[in-house]
Formats: sequence, C-alpha cells, structure tokens
Amino acid sequence: EWLCTNLPVVAASVKVPLFVLTNLFDEWTTNEMEQVPTSEALGPTVADDQRLEYLFTITAPAIGGSVFNVTQAALQSRRDVGAFVPACLEHPMEWALSPSLGGCSHADAVASWYHGNSACERILIFNYSMGSDDMIAEMATLRCNRNRFNISGHFQVSLLGFESAAR
Repeated sequence: EWLCTNLPVVAASVKVPLFVLTNLFDEWTTNEMEQVPTSEALGPTVADDQRLEYLFTITAPAIGGSVFNVTQAALQSRRDVGAFVPACLEHPMEWALSPSLGGCSHADAVASWYHGNSACERILIFNYSMGSDDMIAEMATLRCNRNRFNISGHFQVSLLGFESAAR
C-alpha cells in the first residue's frame, strides 16, 4: 500500500530526469499516513506539544533522509537528479510561498536543475538536524507555515542561514 508515494520505489523505476519536490512536513503525509494532525497550531515548544517531537524525530529524518539517500544514490550514475525539500507543513504549495534554501527559491532550484547550470545546488534539503527550539523558531517565520505555530513571544527568531519573507 502507498507504493506510489514511496520515493525509493518510484525513483528506482524512473528512467527520465528526476526532480524531487516535497515538503519536509507534508501535511497529507503527517495527517493521513502518520496520523499526526497538524491542522491546529503547533508549539510553542517540543515539551509543550508531542506532535513536534514526532515531526522532528520521526518525520523529518524519514522524509529528509529518504530524499537525500535516493538522490545521492542516483547521482552516482546520472546527473539529471535534483531535490528541493523546505520545512513547510503544506501538501500543495504555491511556488511563490516557497522559502529559500541555500539562497535558491523553489523556482530557482528547478530552473537550475532543468538548464543544467550551477546556480543552485542540486540537492537542497532543510537542515532538520538543528536543535528543535531553533527549528521551531525558523519554521514559524516561513510564509508557507504562516499561522501554523503558536509561538508568539516565546522565541526570539533566528534565521540560522535560511531566508524568510514572513516578518
């Protein structure tokens, strides 16, 4: 079941150029497959909200690790592979709401991959290994996560090298 969404299964059978786009905390995945509802505001801390602990210790390493492993393996034999994995909670996402990773927007990353230039790194995945409080503060600033976190006044926002348009 769910093999259509299993990246290692799909990637192994793809013979055309492959660009993986997914959100690290894709709402459909968390709500439907993992049964971790994210429709109510999250936070303010991992200690206050067990859903965050699950998302950071299970979901992020599973999704981020899967994308990283599949794309790195594919890059050993081919160059037409790319990925963009921001720390957004949405399932469908407008490109205009995408945060930047490594200085590249979603549109920049796809264009760089498609045209085969080096404007963006081929594999861009949000750094989910940072401390959970720092990750919450960073994610709360992203436009794609607007109003998804209950942290007002709880953290001082630190951008940690990632760009954010929501202030």
